[in-house]
Amino acid sequence: MEININKPERKKVEQMMIVGTVIFVLVIIAVISGAMKANYHLDEYLTYVLANSSNGSKIQLQEGVAYTGDDAFMDYFTVQRGHEFDYATVWKNQSEDVHPPLYYVFVHTISSFFPGSFSKWFGLAVNILFYILSGIFVYMISARLFRDRIKALIILIIWGTSAGILNTVVFIRMYMMVSFFILAAIYLHLDLYKRKRPGIKFYTLLFLTTVGGGLTHYYFVVFIFFTAFYYVIFLLVQKRFRDLLLYIVTYLLSAGTAILIFPSMIDQVFFGYRGEAAFEAMESNSNFLNTIFQYASIIISKTMGYSLIFFLILAAGILLIIRRFKISGIKRGMRKIFRHPASAMFLVSIMYFLVIARIAPYITDRYIAPIFGLVYIVVFTVLLKILCLLKMKENRKYLFMIITGAVLLPLTWSHGIENLYLNRQEGVRIAEENSNLDVIFVYDGKIWKLCPDIKELDKYHSFTVLKKENLENYFQESNLEGSESYVVYILYTLDQEEILSQIRTADKDISTVEILYDPGDSASYAASYLILQ
Repeated sequence: MEININKPERKKVEQMMIVGTVIFVLVIIAVISGAMKANYHLDEYLTYVLANSSNGSKIQLQEGVAYTGDDAFMDYFTVQRGHEFDYATVWKNQSEDVHPPLYYVFVHTISSFFPGSFSKWFGLAVNILFYILSGIFVYMISARLFRDRIKALIILIIWGTSAGILNTVVFIRMYMMVSFFILAAIYLHLDLYKRKRPGIKFYTLLFLTTVGGGLTHYYFVVFIFFTAFYYVIFLLVQKRFRDLLLYIVTYLLSAGTAILIFPSMIDQVFFGYRGEAAFEAMESNSNFLNTIFQYASIIISKTMGYSLIFFLILAAGILLIIRRFKISGIKRGMRKIFRHPASAMFLVSIMYFLVIARIAPYITDRYIAPIFGLVYIVVFTVLLKILCLLKMKENRKYLFMIITGAVLLPLTWSHGIENLYLNRQEGVRIAEENSNLDVIFVYDGKIWKLCPDIKELDKYHSFTVLKKENLENYFQESNLEGSESYVVYILYTLDQEEILSQIRTADKDISTVEILYDPGDSASYAASYLILQ
């Protein structure tokens, strides 16, 4: 039986096949990147604890007890038999943490199919899923803005292969998922430009997106607040009061539903230590300008790779605005700029950036990575406007975009994909070479600080955790004194020389103390020393 497909439908099918092929290639790149992941950040380990631990959200180890391998941690990282699909535990763990639970639900669901097992792929699978979904929205937003699927495809490829996005994909936290909800929200809001009366489908999807984003990370609430603020003004200016009412009601219902699903968010946002720290940061004026510059540097390096390119595009954008004012006048020019969808993306992203720079507990790319997709869309909007003014032909525009991407991507890659933690392979190799030795890990009472060194501790004969005040008693009672050699890990938060001096005093047979491995990066908490007798 022959099926007749008319030309427009055939073209649509072909375009879908091309997009599907590009997405498939991007997934392969993401999987290869994930396979290269050599170690984990503390927060990545905590993802598994919060998603899977039926022993509480805090890792507990006994002082003075010699542990072997990583068994001491696996009960916390894995789903124990009888606790598969135990979402009540996820809710309990998250109520004791500082984040909402949705991302952890996904990690727990995958982990539940493999009880007792730990794998980076349980978390990476979630990230790759939302990487795919985010990529689809990057494509659809771009296609709507430029009314050109080839341009949208080029932007998708540049976004999906940039080091900034791949760095987010391989970081086993919820930021790729936040990126999806931000892009989905932006795509939905394009309907407010195109349709004078969005239907029930729009408000239903906006409701689900807002609830989902709010249950993924509280920083999504920051983004959606400024998005709503922009579009409330937009609807008021257009005198679309019915849409305005439905829009506001949708957000109120979304907030109420999210709170009903996870009531702990009220306490976490307003009374938790992260929430209180955020409000204190908002009131403080110290180093804010410096923080802005540091975050701006992160965005530029992760998306553009080099500041000169960014500032050239920024200057071009300013010139475009000035030109618009000269042609249309300031009032009319402002109205046209304000009504362009890319303006909403730009202004909302700027406000999100400024607030995050103000309240984020650390200066790192993870908090602003969710807006990288919007950065690319806005940047290429400006570039294409410039090419239009230059009256460049469409084929040459495509070529220019490809060349721009070919220049940008290697520049972003030059900064590396830090969240692979390839630099920590040296510590694991050293541990393997000394696998017959025992380890004393001197810590400050916070067990979670051991997590970045788990892959190293797993290779040694055994490891024992001790506070510095218990070192002397330990040496008196243990069989380490007089042994040929052993390894000592000391947290950076402790006085390294003081601890080593204390060990020399407790163990009179020490002949040599030498540094074994000092990673010295922000993802590490300890240096290790080889003790020879």
